[in-house]
This record gives sequence, C-alpha cells and structure tokens, in this order.
Amino acid sequence: MECLEVLNLCGTEITELHKSIGTLVGLKKLNLAYCKTLVSVPDSICKLNRLEAFRLDGCPKLKKLPFSSSFILWSSISNLELGGCTSLEEIPDGLMICLTSLTSLVIWNCQRLQSLTELPCRLRILDVDGCTNLRVVSFTMAAVTQGLDQLWDAHYPGETEEKYSFRSCINLEENAKNNIIDNAQLRIMRMATAYSKRKQINHEFKNVSWFDEYYSVGIVYPGNEIPPWFRYQTEGSSITIKLPVDPSHTNTNFWQMCLCAVLTIDEDEDGDWFRYIRQYIHPKCKSNFTTNNSDSSQFNITMPELSELDYGKLDYISLDQSEVFMWYLADWSTHVSNASEASFEFYLDGEDLNHIKVKRCGVCFLYSQGQDVVAVYQDVGEPKLEQVISRNDEASGSV
Repeated sequence: MECLEVLNLCGTEITELHKSIGTLVGLKKLNLAYCKTLVSVPDSICKLNRLEAFRLDGCPKLKKLPFSSSFILWSSISNLELGGCTSLEEIPDGLMICLTSLTSLVIWNCQRLQSLTELPCRLRILDVDGCTNLRVVSFTMAAVTQGLDQLWDAHYPGETEEKYSFRSCINLEENAKNNIIDNAQLRIMRMATAYSKRKQINHEFKNVSWFDEYYSVGIVYPGNEIPPWFRYQTEGSSITIKLPVDPSHTNTNFWQMCLCAVLTIDEDEDGDWFRYIRQYIHPKCKSNFTTNNSDSSQFNITMPELSELDYGKLDYISLDQSEVFMWYLADWSTHVSNASEASFEFYLDGEDLNHIKVKRCGVCFLYSQGQDVVAVYQDVGEPKLEQVISRNDEASGSV
C-alpha cells in the first residue's frame, strides 16, 4: 500500500487501530483526531517512515503513545497534535529526540502528563496550555547557531515564527521554568541573528519590509518575575531608559530588542467568558525613541498570537496565576541606534480586560557587529542601573 498518502479517520468510533497500519509505508498524513473511544495505537505505526503529520488530538481515552525502537523512522514528522488527550500519562522516552524534523507540537490539556523532555531544536510551535500536572520540561537546543541556517534561508513567513505557550502549567518545577527561560533567550538571539544575516546577505530583502514582522518569537508561562537577562526592568507598566551615546558604541547596532511583561488577574474575577477572553490576551506596548537633537519616533508593538482559540481549553485555564510574556519582533528595528532615550508603556487593549494589569515590565536590547551572532547587550560602558527611570501611575521612583 505504498500509494496511499492520506488516511483520515477523524471522529470515528474506533477503539483501536489494527497493527496492519504499519504496512501503509507511503502514508504522509494520518488523522485520528476526536476518536473519542480510541484506547490504543499499535507499535507498528512507528514503521511509517514517510509520516509528516500525525493528529491524535481530542482522544480522551488514549492512555499511551506507541513505543518502539523504530522511533528513528519518524524523523520526517513535522506536525504532532495531542491536545485534549486527557488520559495520556507520558511521552515515551526517546521519542522527542528522534523527531528531528518536528516543528509543531500541540499538546494542550494533557492533564496527567508530568514530563516533556528533549524537545527538538527545530520546534517552532509548542502549545502546552492546560497541562496542569506538567512538572519537568527540557530542550535539546544548547547554542544560538543550532538551526540558524534554516531560519535566515527561510522561504515562507511561517518558517520564521516561533511560539511557545505554557498557560496554566501551574505545577512547573523551578528547574523547568529556568529551562524555559534559558531556551527563550537562545531562540530570541538565534532569530535576531538569522534576521541580521538575511538583511546583510540578501540585498533584495532590505526593501521587503512586509516580511520583517514574520521574524518573531513569543513565549508565555506561569510566573511572577522578569527574567534576569532583561537588563532593564521595573515594577509597573512603564519604563524610560537612558541609552549610551559614548563613542565606544558607535559601531554597535542597537537595532533589535525584546520585551517582557508580567500580567496579573483580579482574584475576584471568574466565569467562562473570562476564561475565553484570556486565551487571546496579548500585551501591547507604546514606545518612543528620542535623540539628542530632540527628534523622536513612536511605534506600537503587539505581541503575536501564541495559540489558537479553542473552547475545549476553558476548563483548564487557571485564573489565579500571574503570567510572564516575552516577545521579539524584527520590525522593531528602527531608530534605536541613534536614540539617547527610549520609553515603553505596556498595556492591554479591550473593554473586557479591566481586571488584568501589567505588574512588571522589562526591556532587553540586542546588538550585532557584522554577521556575528546577535548578543544580549551587557557590554562595558552600558548605562548604570540608576540611569533607568521608571514611571507608572501606581508606582514611582528609580529601579
């Protein structure tokens, strides 16, 4: 059966898949979504070495994934969906590290899942919303240069967008949160480096501004603190920063940055309507850059959407957690290198968002010289901490 490439059993009442599925060696797409009586999937499925997309989302009785030494044959899978598998207890050891082509992993509301390890370097979309018992998270990415070539040489906008959502993963261990933070920094630096290289190498790309916004990274996870690698941070929703203008930095390109905001929710608020609204909460930021000549430029920054709206998530969105949002967009790269002062005001836009406020905010500048890897700005001669001025309606004073 080498000719069959797509098999769609979505919504059927099967309880198990026959082991002969392993003979469909030409299969590229397998859809078992919303098979609500599906209990098991045979190990023979691991023989499908051409499989690219595998959907198992919405299978609440599925307790485990297939296990086989043939996982290595799954290296072609780019899209794996397991959302709503509420009985799924674990991901087999060794599976993730074999999925070297995996770019999208949707695994929301797997409430019994406790560990998600060895997440591959090429992963661009990760939706783990509502995995309330998830404790352990780790990644295989260890350097900015991993997967860099695929990003700067991308042919489609979607290839340069990375989104990671850990909403309502309320039991994450501290080490797991640190892994998420460290991985976010690596991926933001990698994306900024890719964008920098593409701008410098491909001269035609310099005039294609519509593509800029698609170089982006967005992350959300439960937390109450701005990561320490954000050099400038403060309590409240706004911050003003004195930028360095001394000659030692004339060759440094301060044309990229990433932002961070901690959002908190009124404890008295409840209701399904609010749970639904929370799924599309995305912080915004008004920024203003001013030069020594008093020239100024303003632009608004909106965090990209991190996960798709799904009413099935409502029962698993916690309302008593603060959330940390981090995001990078390449099209912020304007006027930063010539500015002596920058101000940022974080806010939420919407009539039904009065019960959500920005508790803390932070800014991290990135710099690049030539085609070298973009780095977090922590060079000699950087502004002293007392040069960072915060302004907020509720809090005032210096950081």
